[in-house]
Amino acid sequence: MMLESDPHRLVEGIAIASYAIGASTAIVFFRRGSEHARQRLQKAIDSARDYGLLGHNVFSSGYNLDIIIRKSQVHSFVARKQH
Repeated sequence: MMLESDPHRLVEGIAIASYAIGASTAIVFFRRGSEHARQRLQKAIDSARDYGLLGHNVFSSGYNLDIIIRKSQVHSFVARKQH
């Protein structure tokens, strides 16, 4: 899973995609039970913010981006219709 092996890659992808569509906020949803991956992603987000890749006026470009982590309220099951 990329979140556990290289969460910085996900942060980079979110930043590129957000810039491409002009979004200033990106939200990542986690299901319950994903605490380890959530913590790793939060550390990567914090590192990117400290480096200047996230936040207000990214690299003096006038672009603002924040990545927010939220826990999903959706249950982790799939219902299938029987034929």
